Amino acid sequence: MDIISYVFAGLSCVGMIVSIILSIIKSKKAGNSNITSTLLQQLPNLITEAEQMFGSGKGIYKLQWVLTQLEILALKNNTILNRETWTNYINSYVETTNNVNVNKEVTNGTGTNG
Repeated sequence: MDIISYVFAGLSCVGMIVSIILSIIKSKKAGNSNITSTLLQQLPNLITEAEQMFGSGKGIYKLQWVLTQLEILALKNNTILNRETWTNYINSYVETTNNVNVNKEVTNGTGTNG
């Protein structure tokens, strides 16, 4: 074999390795998207369960419990949870549901004016 043949064989191997690595990266990204979707679906149930377990006025305990449950689910799917990101998701969800509940009470005539 001459030098050109070795170069082409080497480039072919490198191309194959790059292709495999790109496939692995794409599948990991798809897996992360799926686990994020799964965790988001579980979020309302976990928040409701934490509310029932800890009751009113113990927000930090509820938050930590929900984060721990999400971390367990993520680890079961070989993913590490970003606590800061998920804390923001949880706080956003709780704030939104609190606003909806307040608006519902006012609409039903049970809220107070002023």
